[in-house]
Amino acid sequence: SAPLLGVPLAVKDNILIAGKPASAASKILEDYVAPYSSTAAERLQAAGAVLIGRTNMDEFAMGSSTE
Repeated sequence: SAPLLGVPLAVKDNILIAGKPASAASKILEDYVAPYSSTAAERLQAAGAVLIGRTNMDEFAMGSSTE
């Protein structure tokens, strides 16, 4: 069963997808490439979701604001 079959989704930049860049919005990790996929990404893909991109976030998801 694939309840999310074909549904395009974007994930936060701190969710790892094997072979894809993941910086967690940090300059120090701007060249980091994930060696494995996170459980969240694996479950979304197993449910048929199509991971099409990443969404912006505060650095390391700390919740700070730059406004």
